[in-house]
Amino acid sequence: MKSALLLWALALTACSAGVRIVGTSKAGGEIALVGSRESAMPKARDEMARVCGGVDTYEITEEGEASSFDKPTQPVKDPKEWRVRFQCKAR
Repeated sequence: MKSALLLWALALTACSAGVRIVGTSKAGGEIALVGSRESAMPKARDEMARVCGGVDTYEITEEGEASSFDKPTQPVKDPKEWRVRFQCKAR
């Protein structure tokens, strides 16, 4: 029974990965990865491609932990989150 609960919890955690848009413009933006970085990164790539207009139209300029205290209306369990900054390539 314990192993079934553990597998269910792991599956639920894997499904909860996603992205939160910190900010975007025609020039690029910043995206916070929610949940597992490995699971959220494909969603971030999709969002960067959407903002910049295609699959190979953006460049990641910076990745790393950033404070998530800019969301004061939501409780913060972990004061750090992983963010990706990107810029759109000239066409």
